[in-house]
Amino acid sequence: MEKDTKQRQDIANEFGMAKQAINKLKRGAARSQKKKKSEKSQEYEKEGDIDTANEDFDEIAEDFGVTANVEDKGNGVRIMTLPDGSTVSVRPHSTEGSATIQVDRPGTRKHTKFRYK
Repeated sequence: MEKDTKQRQDIANEFGMAKQAINKLKRGAARSQKKKKSEKSQEYEKEGDIDTANEDFDEIAEDFGVTANVEDKGNGVRIMTLPDGSTVSVRPHSTEGSATIQVDRPGTRKHTKFRYK
């Protein structure tokens, strides 16, 4: 019986990983006031640049123990997959020109973006 309870807790913890990463990134961030064409994403603004974004990205990788799974896609773009299937990516430029961390949850088209300005 204890094994089943532990297994359920482990699964619950895994499925909360994207939310934990988002909550960590929200510290020091402000909700973007920009008008969006769609409601597919939530956007936040944080003070900093690509170096700050990379530091935040690396910290998340360490927190979730996935530093070995970080893929370098070239041109400063890196991506990691959390154990629950969520992906976190960092890129030096977005359509707005700012460094961005994006969190995508599995099974949904919505994502959360953090723009570093």
